[in-house]
Amino acid sequence: AWITSASGFSVVAVDGSAVRGFGLVQREGEIQMCYLVPEVQYRGAGKLMLRALEEQAAQWGRKRVYLTSSVTAKRFYERNGYVQSGEPKSVYGLRSVYPMSKPLAVARP
Repeated sequence: AWITSASGFSVVAVDGSAVRGFGLVQREGEIQMCYLVPEVQYRGAGKLMLRALEEQAAQWGRKRVYLTSSVTAKRFYERNGYVQSGEPKSVYGLRSVYPMSKPLAVARP
């Protein structure tokens, strides 16, 4: 349902015929997922998926994207221009998650 929903846009990272990552952004600008399997981390796939999600949000007219990052992914998002936009909190059984956001250049039609 997430993949076919008109309110979101998703991307996948593939290696040969295997899916190695998945990303999802909602129309309101929330990046809800951007995950890779560990074997393909640090090879550029995460950055490409994140860029595709941001570009889609900009095409929708969003001026900012936001997400909730785990402590593990926080440095990845910071390297890609995100800043912490609130205090860490506990959700879904994770000890600390970090609200983060990034301004976007709005795409022109």
